[in-house]
Amino acid sequence: MKNIIAIAFITLLYGCSQHPAPLESQRTDMAEHTVALTDSQMTNAGITLGRASMARMSETLRVNGVVDVPPQNLISVSVPTGGYLKSTKLLPGMPVHRGEEIAVIENEVFIQMQQNYLTALARSEYLQKEYARQRDLHATQATSDKVYEQVTSDYKQQQAELNALREKLRLIGIDASKLTADNISRSVRLVSPIEGYVSAVNVNIGKFVNPTDILFELVNPTDLHLALTVFEKDMPYITKGLKVQAHPVNDPGTVYSAETILTGKKLDESRSSIVHCHFTSSTHELLPGMFLNAEIQLPAREGYTVPDEAIIRSGDSLYLFRVDDSNTFTMVQVHPLLSRDSVTMIAAEGLDLSHQQFIIHGAYAAYMKLANKKEE
Repeated sequence: MKNIIAIAFITLLYGCSQHPAPLESQRTDMAEHTVALTDSQMTNAGITLGRASMARMSETLRVNGVVDVPPQNLISVSVPTGGYLKSTKLLPGMPVHRGEEIAVIENEVFIQMQQNYLTALARSEYLQKEYARQRDLHATQATSDKVYEQVTSDYKQQQAELNALREKLRLIGIDASKLTADNISRSVRLVSPIEGYVSAVNVNIGKFVNPTDILFELVNPTDLHLALTVFEKDMPYITKGLKVQAHPVNDPGTVYSAETILTGKKLDESRSSIVHCHFTSSTHELLPGMFLNAEIQLPAREGYTVPDEAIIRSGDSLYLFRVDDSNTFTMVQVHPLLSRDSVTMIAAEGLDLSHQQFIIHGAYAAYMKLANKKEE
């Protein structure tokens, strides 16, 4: 029993002897970041004291992006039935007008489609008259129900076939209402559906193109967008309607105005997302795919600010010298929120920025004194 009591007593003594160590470590660490200056040293170094000021600041976010075309303004031209390219004058960059002929396509299928339509039209006209005749006869009980129903069914089927053939012709640009047996053609005209310019020509004369082949790509430049790449950490600050100033990479003097209209809802592998912007100034000189640098004017924030001269950078961290008394100062870490015009908005854990005093000017002199102290 005596041995147990003795062991417990020794353990208690050992525990008590170890407890003050962390406190001593904290004191030593604080001392390493504290410096004392005389009045003459402060005067010679131009050190002045003050508090952080409450201010409202806006930040400019610098990003890069590319000129983009909305899907409705980028047109891929193809032929639903395929065919041989008979003629075209298009070259990349050439302007086109809505309704202008851009190519002529030949295919024997076009002849068959027109023949089928005219045959169906003739049969439809016959069945329409037969249907009217049988309807009148049926009204006077001069024909059987079976005959009347058969004629009615044939007429409706023929109308459906005629409408389908009409739409097929419309799909390749042939106006069925103007088609006769005398003007059947083996070729069709492709016309531009937009006002814009040619961005790509993928065929040559004489080449057979399949229905899935894209012959030309046309661009309507009246609604170009700016797609900006914004990283994850900055996405929470992006809202609709922010002002944007963009300029070509090789021509910083040329500025295009824009505003944010849509933010992406998914991050890519680089932890970034796309912010779409609408240009509010002329974009005649811009081309799809052109790279631009841009500055986004973020919403203003309110917080405590200090002059940049008050901030000491050590490694990747920023510090201020807190005033402990009139001649003693301790270096404390702060976190920058944003900077502008030689002023930085800060945040600091465990510090009352509304009442705490800091070295506002001459902080570097205090830092050098602290460094010399550590060397001693």
